[in-house]
Amino acid sequence: MKDELHDYFLSILKKKFPRRAELTRALMDLLAIEKEAVYRRLRKEVAFTFNEVATIAKAWGISLDSVARVAPTRNLPFHLQLTDCLHPRPEDILMLKNFSGILRLAAEDPRAEIMEASNTLPPPLYHAFDGLARFAAFKWVYQRGDAMQLPSLAEIALPPETRELLDEQNTLLGRFPRTFYILDHMTFAYLVNDIRYFSSIYLLTPGEVTMLREEITRLLDHLETLAATGLFPGTGNRVYIYISPINVDTDYCCIEGASVRMSATRTFVMNSMISLDDYAFQRWKSCVLAMKRSSTLISESGEKHRIEFFERQRALVEQGLGDCPH
Repeated sequence: MKDELHDYFLSILKKKFPRRAELTRALMDLLAIEKEAVYRRLRKEVAFTFNEVATIAKAWGISLDSVARVAPTRNLPFHLQLTDCLHPRPEDILMLKNFSGILRLAAEDPRAEIMEASNTLPPPLYHAFDGLARFAAFKWVYQRGDAMQLPSLAEIALPPETRELLDEQNTLLGRFPRTFYILDHMTFAYLVNDIRYFSSIYLLTPGEVTMLREEITRLLDHLETLAATGLFPGTGNRVYIYISPINVDTDYCCIEGASVRMSATRTFVMNSMISLDDYAFQRWKSCVLAMKRSSTLISESGEKHRIEFFERQRALVEQGLGDCPH
């Protein structure tokens, strides 16, 4: 590895692990080499091998294009995580474990925060509701083009290992000191419309529609409690909920901790495009902050707006799913 590339690669590693001791420990564990061998690489006495660079890049989500500087500055490196949650392959499980590792690393920072702007419900908000979680997987299978072999909602089930990893990720997300959710004002309208559509083509039974309607109502109760207190129950960590008056075109998420800066965009319902590139993070964060400035804060303050918002959503759910076509 040439000196310039070696210096640049080391600068990326030091951004992820600002403390030399943490970086040394992480490299020892990942590469299965002794401490002195790590020191020699960090002192540039010995170059990282190609296999070592590839191993580090894969484990820590580093773009090799970025390391080699072959991509123009305006080309932002993203990794599309197309994981199959219902029938996971070993590489799908590995990707889920890597993402859990990133979250665990970020959540250790007392100043860490998550900012998410979305036109759909963020998974941490509905994850605890079994029917809504299964409906997200159901819609994912349908949009993936497997409609001819689409299992019924009742048949949708996540394998135990997948469920355990997703549970862990949502627990870790709740440990961040500060969380900002910016919800599209049409978020629940979109969800109701999806349920009505699948009911109209006989892919949801009346009983399943009723079950989903009841879970959305309970979710609204939970969300209103979060908005009223501004705190996650159990952890006491702060949550700020905003309502965007304009449509959010997709899902933007920024996760920031002392050792991790990650930007993500959700695709295909349950998958994400993820980048650990600093420039990509700054662009995503600027975008989310711009949306936050134009949105209405309904957590803790904004009581009038909060009451009106939840009253409208409950009426929408009751009217939209109370007479659902079948």
